[in-house]
Amino acid sequence: MQPDFVLFRQNAKSEKGDYTNVVIALLKGGVQTLNSPESIRILLDKNWTFNRLQWICETAGPNVIPLIEQTYYPLFDHFSVQSRFPIVIRVGHGCHGLGKMKIEDENHMLEVENMLRSIKPVEVVIEPFIETKYDIHLQKIGAETRAYIRKGISNDWKSNAGSAMLEKISLSNRQKQWLTIISDAFGGLEVFGIDILVAKDGREIVHDINDAITLLGDTQEDDRRAIADLVQAQIMQSAQRVTQQIAATRVNMPPVLPPRPQSTNVSRSSTSETNISGETAVNSDDKLNRKNSDDQKASQLLRSVRQPSKQGKEPSGSNLQQQQHQDDTMGQLKRTFAGIFGEVQ
Repeated sequence: MQPDFVLFRQNAKSEKGDYTNVVIALLKGGVQTLNSPESIRILLDKNWTFNRLQWICETAGPNVIPLIEQTYYPLFDHFSVQSRFPIVIRVGHGCHGLGKMKIEDENHMLEVENMLRSIKPVEVVIEPFIETKYDIHLQKIGAETRAYIRKGISNDWKSNAGSAMLEKISLSNRQKQWLTIISDAFGGLEVFGIDILVAKDGREIVHDINDAITLLGDTQEDDRRAIADLVQAQIMQSAQRVTQQIAATRVNMPPVLPPRPQSTNVSRSSTSETNISGETAVNSDDKLNRKNSDDQKASQLLRSVRQPSKQGKEPSGSNLQQQQHQDDTMGQLKRTFAGIFGEVQ
């Protein structure tokens, strides 16, 4: 059974397991989603996500979107020389603070390097450590946008770990621009969030984006309702498209031919029989006419032959020869009549 719609509300990779294959199977099956299948596929992998963010920053222009620096090791063997410490390494996918470690100096880096060599192959990402005042979380749900400041109240170096204070703020024009640019670059994201680090010196640095956002603040119920409205609207639009396609297909189909009436065969048969009987009658009339014509010709010949004998004179020698010739002619005529009458019969 194939679902009609799927809504992703948590990351495919987390401490609960890796469900990437399930997500890919749903996308390959053509199941409808809020965000485009291409954007979901990219956001499944943090490295692909960062690669797309780099492309967005280059396309938008310098200093439009300040993106954090990263060094990527696809098959880790050893660290390159680091010019500054502390640094943050992320092993594997790593999300919500999992798989991350802060390295204070070079000795600490060598210890971590030896540990990672023992579990290779593994992918590693290095980021500069940024001492932050707080985080900013931007979220977009349809046409609604929100921004929250999150201040950690624990001693953890991870700003998104442990307890934190949450404050809703208004979006700046710059932050609205980031939401628009990133959403358009991913094909029009309906639901997504941007994580921003605010350094001690006030710099805002884009750190990450997510399509499975965590709802924050007192507006969680409103946000859930907004997501439900988006899902409902998209399902209705999909149903209307299917209905229109079916209607267009029916219009373009050729009309169905009506069934051929049975009386047509009967009339054709009777017509054929009439033609045959008519032809037979014509042939019979032709034969009868030919017979009458032959009879008339024969009677004319007989009259012409018998006329000299009616004069009552004795035949002379020449007349005798002529009579013999006439007798021969009569024999030929009799044979001719016999042949004609035989053909007619």
